[in-house]
Amino acid sequence: MLPGAALLKVTRRQGIAEAVDQIYVRHVSGGTSVLTLKSYQEGRESCQGAGLDLVWLDEEAPSSIYDECLVRLMVNAGCIMSTFTPLKGLTDLVLRFLPGGIVEQ
Repeated sequence: MLPGAALLKVTRRQGIAEAVDQIYVRHVSGGTSVLTLKSYQEGRESCQGAGLDLVWLDEEAPSSIYDECLVRLMVNAGCIMSTFTPLKGLTDLVLRFLPGGIVEQ
């Protein structure tokens, strides 16, 4: 949760009613943090080129998007969080988190 006074600016996504693109937040350091919201429908390419500090995937991501997020985090030694219920069973992504899981290349 963020205090309202810390929110500096909110930009809207073009073509989607009420959809947020970015949120600018005053950081305790005095700088500005930028939250960027994406959907899986935008594909892996929408993440390319950005060095990220934190990624939070709130549903099971396709492996291509998960892998792209990992690459983007390497620049800043960032962290990835993924919160989902494995409704699709033992997918490649789920197996990555299990002892002895198999990752298909």
